[in-house]
Amino acid sequence: MIGAEPKFMNSPFFVMEEDNWHLLPGAPEEVVKEFNDYMNQEGLGGEKPVKKSFTERIDDLLSSN
Repeated sequence: MIGAEPKFMNSPFFVMEEDNWHLLPGAPEEVVKEFNDYMNQEGLGGEKPVKKSFTERIDDLLSSN
C-alpha cells in the first residue's frame, strides 16, 4: 500500500480477509464511502479483493498444490 493507511482499516466494521475485504452490516456512512472510494480508485494493481465462498477458497488452495 502506498501512502497513508485509510481510516476505514481501523474501523471495527472492516474485515480484511485474504481475497475478501468487506464491511460488516451497519457500518457508518462515512466508513462505507471511504471504503468504496478506496476500492474503486485506480492503481490497486488491477487486483481488488473479491468475495469468494469458503468452498471456492478451499478449491483454490487444493488446486495450487
